[in-house]
Amino acid sequence: MLRAILSAVLFTCSIAFFSCKKEVPYTIPEDKMVRIFADLTLADDIVREYTVDERDSLSKVLLESILKIHKISQSQLDSNLYLYQTNFEKYEKVLEELGSIYKSKYENGQSK
Repeated sequence: MLRAILSAVLFTCSIAFFSCKKEVPYTIPEDKMVRIFADLTLADDIVREYTVDERDSLSKVLLESILKIHKISQSQLDSNLYLYQTNFEKYEKVLEELGSIYKSKYENGQSK
């Protein structure tokens, strides 16, 4: 019975929290988030070139480097990934900018 009441309260609080229309405070600006996504994508591409045994440790090293370069913590990254992924419009805008970066780099690489 207590579990059912607790579940109902948590469910109600979740609905109230997510249905609120106020602006969500993003701690990482969109332009910086685009650069972080670009680095994460590049790191993922790099890791794919290694064996399964090597991937885990390499992934950790690359992630730590990305966090250090951008001067953010793992928790900041995690919370911002969640915030951007739950706000489709902002997430789509960041991904479009990321696509533009890769398109530009691809075109510049082809012209050389």
